[in-house]
Amino acid sequence: MRARSEYVKSAADNILRYYAKEASVGERMSANFSELAAFVAAAAARDVRTRGFFVGEVPFADYMPTVSAESATDGVLPENAALVGAKLAADEGAYLADFCRKTTAALRTAAKLRPSPALFAERDGVKNGGKVSFAESRVLTTAFAAFQKKDSSLTPTYVRSFADACEDVAAELSDYCILPIENSREGALLTVYGLIERYELFIARVCSLETDGIITKYALLCRGFRDIIESDGLQYVALRLSGHDKLLWPRLYTGACVLGAEIIKTVSIPLGYTDGYAHICTFAGSGEALFALLLFLATVRVDYTPMGAYEIIQ
Repeated sequence: MRARSEYVKSAADNILRYYAKEASVGERMSANFSELAAFVAAAAARDVRTRGFFVGEVPFADYMPTVSAESATDGVLPENAALVGAKLAADEGAYLADFCRKTTAALRTAAKLRPSPALFAERDGVKNGGKVSFAESRVLTTAFAAFQKKDSSLTPTYVRSFADACEDVAAELSDYCILPIENSREGALLTVYGLIERYELFIARVCSLETDGIITKYALLCRGFRDIIESDGLQYVALRLSGHDKLLWPRLYTGACVLGAEIIKTVSIPLGYTDGYAHICTFAGSGEALFALLLFLATVRVDYTPMGAYEIIQ
């Protein structure tokens, strides 16, 4: 462990030295990141084989390089500091994202596993079937039928309201509930997101249905991460981002672009009169791209909570 820490510190020091001297950093920094990515993947693969999947705590924490755009703005004119900081943060996001992409590819080879967002989510154990609570209506019954096509062992339980459905899941009377989360007329349904926040529910699957010309997305929600749709196609990850780091967004936008993950939307919902807002971001991409994105967020020390990992059933 000591040798590993010393190696990572040395590599990170070299990266930071190049980064602080020049905004464009060039090939030397890329070479350091490539070397560090190969080392990280091999070491992390040993942890994967020893400890299994990443349940709860991510073992990459011991390997992450720490660089910061803030340290490179010393001596800049005050009126230019914000612009320079954003530019350097974007550069940092690109290089760290490339590091995470290389690490993910190397980890896939070294650990003989298919990286997916499931490895980063806290899991209650993979589960199939169970009771599904939802308010009895034509559209929600149709949504249930769409989810049941994926898992024929799901059974319906009818309740009076969205809140009652959430209460059933919170009280462990049902395994899942169904709520509409957005539509093409109103966008994100903030009241429903408020329920998801209040009951700490997790999006396991989503179906998209059209009714009277309006396309609505319905979520199958559970208490924790129980199941994930492993797909070779497009997947989605919903994250609640905490903190107000002004340099997070240039890092995040640039990093997502490098990784091939698309930012679908960002929803800000009020937490209370004095508690500020929660920022819920939805990303789309391949399972490997989204895995690399979560690794990237861990690398830049973003405080986030997974809210869902799913595919959309048409």
